[in-house]
Amino acid sequence: MEKYTEYNIKLFIEDAMDLYNKGHYVTSFSLVCCAIDACAKIKYSKKPNNICIKLWINDHINAISRKGLPVTLGKGCKFKFGNIPNLRKDDNGYSGIEDVIYSLIRCSLVHECKLSSNVILGNEDIFSYNNDMITIPHKIIVGLIEAILEDFVGKHP
Repeated sequence: MEKYTEYNIKLFIEDAMDLYNKGHYVTSFSLVCCAIDACAKIKYSKKPNNICIKLWINDHINAISRKGLPVTLGKGCKFKFGNIPNLRKDDNGYSGIEDVIYSLIRCSLVHECKLSSNVILGNEDIFSYNNDMITIPHKIIVGLIEAILEDFVGKHP
C-alpha cells in the first residue's frame, strides 16, 4: 500500500471520529465507508468493489462486533430481514451485516448522501429488525473504525 493511501485512510478515520464525537453520525459513517472502500480494495484488489467491501466487513466482524454491536456476530452470520428494497439476499432469503452495511448504508450514503429509509442509527445499544426497519447502534461506527485501525493503519510500509 502506498504511504499516501495509508495517510489518507488515517485522516479519514481521524475526521470520522471527530464527527462521531460531535454527534454527526451520518457524516462520520460516510468517511468510514470511504476508508473501508480503500482498505477493501487494497486487500482484495482482484475482485469487484461490492465483493471486496463485503469480504472485508465479514473478515473483520469480530472487531466490529467487539466495539460496535450489542452482540458478537460470527463470520457468515445471516438474518431474515423481510422485504427491504436494495438489501441483497442469498438464495434462501438471508442477509448478513455486511449486506446491510454495504447495500443500505454505504451505497445510500455514497450515491444519495443519506441513509436508507429502512435504517435507523440508534442511540441505544440495540440491533433489531421490526416492520422492515433495521435499527443499528450508532456505535457500529466505532467498531468499524477499530477494525480499520487494527487492520491497516500503521501496519503497512
